[in-house]
Amino acid sequence: MSFTGHEPHSVPYRGMLLALFAGGVATFSQLYSVQGLLPSIAADLNISSSQAALTVSAATLGLALAVTPWAIISDRIGRRRVIAIALVSSVVLGLASSMMTGFEPLIITRFLEGIALAGVPGSALAYLADELTPRAVALASGTYISGTTLGGLTGRLVASWVGEPAGWRWGVASVSLMAAAATLFFLLKAPVAQGFVATEQRGLRPILGKFKRALGGRMPLLYLQGFLLMGGFVAVYNYLAFRLEAPPFLVPASLAS
Repeated sequence: MSFTGHEPHSVPYRGMLLALFAGGVATFSQLYSVQGLLPSIAADLNISSSQAALTVSAATLGLALAVTPWAIISDRIGRRRVIAIALVSSVVLGLASSMMTGFEPLIITRFLEGIALAGVPGSALAYLADELTPRAVALASGTYISGTTLGGLTGRLVASWVGEPAGWRWGVASVSLMAAAATLFFLLKAPVAQGFVATEQRGLRPILGKFKRALGGRMPLLYLQGFLLMGGFVAVYNYLAFRLEAPPFLVPASLAS
């Protein structure tokens, strides 16, 4: 009998939910860990607020550019393997970013970290679709997305709470260590892939065909709307801390975050 997917409330299903929740936390906690620390980074590296904000932008740019390549790779080697590679490599790069002493090396490391992190959102929902029954996918997808939301919040708060007394480097490192624990949890809980079938398509023509379908009709307008809304949303968070921590407010970094 062919594999038709794990049913809701089964042991593999619960493992999948917990694993992808942890994966979402690990991904977006690291992506936004520096956001609440931007004033500290600017002061320590003697750079402007706009330059400091590039530590967020570099990682999100890397993620944006690498999601599709990671998705193509996952079609070949499997979703679980790609997510594991992405999480482990992002933790290593996250810890490395906390040790950077110059602005340019920090930006480069954050860009590479974003590329690594892209493997998770590029593969997570396909992993769910491969391994769960259709009626189980919706709830599981919501659980993963809630993990990404909680991860972005937790990464910002933990980094700021640790970074205010100990410095921004320890703030970033603490989030990477938290992500390392979440990564280990993913590796232990994520069920072995049973529904994945590797694609046999070769060359650029099948890939270009998928892009053509994805860009058809009014879809580019939908993508542009998401791009502008999310860009404005993140930009506000990038600069708000500078305003709150400066006179006349003088709000502590832990509270501003």
